[in-house]
Amino acid sequence: KGSRESLQKQNDVAKVLGLPRIENIRQLEKLKESKVLVPIPNTVLIDERIPEEFRFIRHTVAPYLEELGIRFINKFGRQLQVNSAIRTTVYQEYLQKFNSNAAPVVGDRASTHTTGSTFDIGKKGLSKEELDWLREEFVFLEEHNLIEATEEWSQLVFHIMVFDWHMFSLSK
Repeated sequence: KGSRESLQKQNDVAKVLGLPRIENIRQLEKLKESKVLVPIPNTVLIDERIPEEFRFIRHTVAPYLEELGIRFINKFGRQLQVNSAIRTTVYQEYLQKFNSNAAPVVGDRASTHTTGSTFDIGKKGLSKEELDWLREEFVFLEEHNLIEATEEWSQLVFHIMVFDWHMFSLSK
């Protein structure tokens, strides 16, 4: 479940890893050009409401999302959906104007979507078996300090911040 402590941990990890907040589209484009940000893997569906320019994540996060997508397809025969990924601080401020659930841009509870290390997986339409499988996956990885996961209820998503994924892989 989401908590102030969870947001604090995400922001602490962002500081330790030296993850910059992506302020605007110009900075976002530079990070894409330098391959720090890469497209969301095609092993997951992308919610059509995500603007094209925000369909990216950090290159260190992509391997986990790709693996998660493959494992979900292999287990359930269909793809997960990503409902949110990278955001600029400008876009996050815009979201705050009409979405009371949107995290702030600065401070201990700032959104880590602005670092490119966070994405949301949609829960809508998933079966109990699929949800339970994802919950077990996320709890296991949290216990190993590889991700911070929050199951949100008002937005029907799992909010996932991936830490240093290159240090660990579930591939057999």
